[in-house]
Order: sequence, then C-alpha cells, then structure tokens
Amino acid sequence: TPLVAFCDDDDVWHLDKLRRQVAVMLADPNVGMVATGIRVLFHGAVTDRIDTASEISLDGLLESRMFAAHPSTIVASSDLVRDQIGPVDEEIPGGYAEDYEWMLRACQVTKIAVVRAPLVDVLWHQSSFFSERWRMREDALTYLLERYPEFDRNPRGKARILGQIAFARAAAGDRAGAVKGAAATLRASWREPRTAL
Repeated sequence: TPLVAFCDDDDVWHLDKLRRQVAVMLADPNVGMVATGIRVLFHGAVTDRIDTASEISLDGLLESRMFAAHPSTIVASSDLVRDQIGPVDEEIPGGYAEDYEWMLRACQVTKIAVVRAPLVDVLWHQSSFFSERWRMREDALTYLLERYPEFDRNPRGKARILGQIAFARAAAGDRAGAVKGAAATLRASWREPRTAL
C-alpha cells in the first residue's frame, strides 16, 4: 500500500486518526510522515500529552523525546520507510529506544508533521520489558550517543541522555559510575533535573 502505519499491541487508535493524518499528507507533498498526540492511561488516570510543535524536527527530537514521536501515532509513506529510513536498528542493545533511534533517522530524510490532538490511547503499565534492565538501558543510551554525534550540538539533549545513563547506573547499584555520570550530565547542562535524581 502507499502508506504504512504502526500500532503497538496494547495501544488503541481513535476512529478519526488516519483520516486526519492523511489529510495533512495530501495538503503538503513535502510531508512524508505524520504523528499525533497521545492519551496515556495509567492506573485509572487519563492524561493527554500533546507537543506544542506542529512538526518534529531533528533538533527538537534531540532535545526531547517528544510525545508525538510515539511509534503508535506514525503514518508514513511506504516508499520512504522502505527506501530511506529502513527498519529498526537491530544492533541497539536489548532493543531499548529503537523507536526513538528510528525517528532520529526519519527526521533526517523527511518533513514530519504533527496533528496536535491525542488520537492514540497508550497503556502504560509497570510490567514493561525494560522496567528493571538498567545495564541494558545504559548500553543502549551509550550506543545512541555514539551513533548520533548530533547530540554534541544540543547540550540539553545530550544532558538528558547522560542523565538517563547516570540514573541507570545508580539504579543498578553502581555508585561510582552514577557519580561520574552525574558529573558528565552537569558538564553538558546544569539544568538537567536527572542530575539530582
């Protein structure tokens, strides 16, 4: 088919999601991909998460994970996915953040528009495959920093990743590694809240 869309097995699309996204693609031939906001369901609470930006840029994605970059919101040109972006990177340790890495690649080859509405219900739960795999998280995030030197031009984004690495070390019981990671986070950006955590 001309378009491909993704949906994790525990997420739910709203009825008008695809129609609204395809309308954006038809209105602008430069748009190869369209994302949306999400509605998070967690322990009975419902929270809408909508990015303020109407477009996902590489700089924006380096600085913040962006709610609209959730894979279950994506509709894209099949040719673009097959020929330019490619599949998920199977080299990322444990597959952690593979969707984020895929979006970093996508930003470099196409304009990604955002429908600023929560059009996907995303179920969060504590039984996540990644919830206690701290060393794997550290390895995957380190892989991302090495794979994308673009983080060097975005101190806040780099500090966000370094802070996550330091936090993973602390959670794994590596006190010396956590302190070293927190210091690296501070050097990148003193505003990163994960340093204190």
